Amino acid sequence: MAVPRPRIRKSKSTSPSKSRDDRIRPAIFPSQSSALGGNNPFLPLLPSTSSGSSSGSVLVQSDMFTGFRRPRNSRSFYLPKEPPVLVLPGRQHFVQQEQVVPVLKQSRADTGSQRVKPRHNGHAPSSIDDPFSKDNPVPNDNPFSSDDPFSIFNDGAEHSTDTIFTFADPSQQQPQVNGCQKRINQWNRWATEVIPSLLPLFRAHLHETSNMRAPAVVEDTSRDKHSCSCLSNGRVLQVACVLFDRIENISLRTCKCSTAPHQLMSMGFFACAPIALSLAVDLHVLQFVKTLFVRQTPNATAWCEALEVFLAERGHTLKSKDSLRRRFNNAYHWYCILVLQNNDQVSKVIDVAHLVNGSRGEHQQPSDYLHARCPLCFGACDWQKSRTEEQMVDCIVCIDAWFTQKQSKNPRGTEGHDPSNPSQMFFLPPDFVAKMEAHTADDDSVEEGMQVPVSVLDGCGESFKAADEKREKASTQFFADTGLIALLCRHDRVLWLANMTSAGEKQHYALALIQQLCLHIPDTMRVGLLYDIGCQLERSLCKWNFFDHPLLSRFQFAISVFHAYGHQWPCQVVYHPRKRPGFGLSDGEGCERLWSALKPLIAPLRVSGFHQRMFVLDMQVRHLDAKSLSAFGIWLSRRWAHCQARKRAANTGLRSCGIEEGYLHDQWVSQVEHQTKPGPRQSKTKVEEEIGRILELEKLVNAHEATIRQLEIQLMSNQVDNYPSFQLEMADARAQHDKLSESL
Repeated sequence: MAVPRPRIRKSKSTSPSKSRDDRIRPAIFPSQSSALGGNNPFLPLLPSTSSGSSSGSVLVQSDMFTGFRRPRNSRSFYLPKEPPVLVLPGRQHFVQQEQVVPVLKQSRADTGSQRVKPRHNGHAPSSIDDPFSKDNPVPNDNPFSSDDPFSIFNDGAEHSTDTIFTFADPSQQQPQVNGCQKRINQWNRWATEVIPSLLPLFRAHLHETSNMRAPAVVEDTSRDKHSCSCLSNGRVLQVACVLFDRIENISLRTCKCSTAPHQLMSMGFFACAPIALSLAVDLHVLQFVKTLFVRQTPNATAWCEALEVFLAERGHTLKSKDSLRRRFNNAYHWYCILVLQNNDQVSKVIDVAHLVNGSRGEHQQPSDYLHARCPLCFGACDWQKSRTEEQMVDCIVCIDAWFTQKQSKNPRGTEGHDPSNPSQMFFLPPDFVAKMEAHTADDDSVEEGMQVPVSVLDGCGESFKAADEKREKASTQFFADTGLIALLCRHDRVLWLANMTSAGEKQHYALALIQQLCLHIPDTMRVGLLYDIGCQLERSLCKWNFFDHPLLSRFQFAISVFHAYGHQWPCQVVYHPRKRPGFGLSDGEGCERLWSALKPLIAPLRVSGFHQRMFVLDMQVRHLDAKSLSAFGIWLSRRWAHCQARKRAANTGLRSCGIEEGYLHDQWVSQVEHQTKPGPRQSKTKVEEEIGRILELEKLVNAHEATIRQLEIQLMSNQVDNYPSFQLEMADARAQHDKLSESL
């Protein structure tokens, strides 16, 4: 009969910190057939026992190794390579392989020609895989054994299985995967396989349930024995389904053609993992949390703890402590990705339909992206028809930076553990901003007549600057991202965002946003730009020629209303939006209102990852856009009423002053010309010259006063010989004194 394979009980002590080579399995040797007999100095010998016609020696005991554990719910899926039992000198691994041995009724003398070919996984047999081949002769200390190591089990059975040990090729060993790499692999599987395959099922579920108006249906599929196209037996998963008021435990029979995320989506649930999952969340719960987290500070920990307490009071608990937070957060994140990708695909279908039915030229109309961002600014079928001669600009945008929304540097250096999300965002690519920074950077050169380059001269000048600028630069030591800069239209809708990494508000961020806007608008569209330092931005564009002149001529620059009073009065006369034609009642403070709406995210995003921070900000911006889109009618009505009230007040004041409008306009033009007139040329030594002149006049006045007193003394002491000439001399001295006093 077939000899049963001996087994040894595994050790339950498992240390996750040990290496893969330390986690080994029990090994059993046949004492009469092992090619590595008792003379092997690397294997311990135990007392042999004989029972029946064969005896076996245990070469590796259970207390000599640490058991190898599979991940949870992955017994039939995750099949790691067998760890080595022993590492021989020369880095040769002694591993365990299962062999299928045909057993025939032959004598020991006839078994020499019967060679057992070991089974190989996906590769041809080689001398390395088979240590018993002719190329790798191993001494056999048993004179009664033949080439067949299993000939002693020749008892007439048809087949027998046992375990032999071979030398494993180190190059074919599976590399060890750490926890970070596992998370990245799972992230890639979500992004490239699971989410794209769930999109049709998600749309079908929305259609069948009338946009999730029907409750979720919990079904147990472990007993379903439907035909499978992949011809696999599959596996059964135990899944806990979390609903608003209860937890349902179900069993799912899954395979390659019917995965667990697909089955759960058809029921109205979302899986927490792509393959080996143990928890699913109702879509209604996820949608409620998604709606809640964009209206308050997102806090998944508090939500999961409250949900666990609420369900525990009703007798529904999970097996492990704090087991809901991580799995729920994973399901919530990828559900948001699913919703965003579904909305983007629907928007693309609508845009294609508009292109087919309409006649929007490639360079005659704003891009579809801008059309979707703000239908009021860029959604007109023909924006050129509404243009008038008095209209200076066709659209108005504003730019501003925000340095409160920062991200701290990770002291552990784990910035690379935050992979990017597979969704479109409002943020400019970092490469695009970096190219603009390189374009605006000054080229180091040697000026004419100098012997050192410009960078050296600038460094000498900066070394004598105040310490306040050094303190500003030091902020980048603690923050990886120092702020945000945004480009909004006049209706407070975000067009683009850019992440800032510098200590100050560099101009290349604003220039990158302007360049991105120019790529999406026609070449003849005129733009009004409101910026806190719009005067400085226009000066830089004119001085350094960052853009072509035709592009610069299409822009009209102005200063935001709240920041205009910090500028000089001549600058306000030209750049104030209330005094500059074409800007109307636009204040340019839409960015400030955006920063106020994003203020609750300052604290939680200070310690988040780079891509997670941008994803949360993008979700919040999408919510604000959807909110403003639904309130466009109220916004237009309120602004129209405010505009009419301002117009009536202006007409009333104009009629009450009794002065013609043309005369007032001419006076304003004259005032602007006078205020913006360049001042007289001033010399650096003019002040010193004036002071010296004043001192000379004071000396002359004092000298004439002394002369007058001396003449008066002569007159009082009767020392005057010629009185008429004396009177003339006295009158002349007093006249010169009076003249010098007036000049002083």
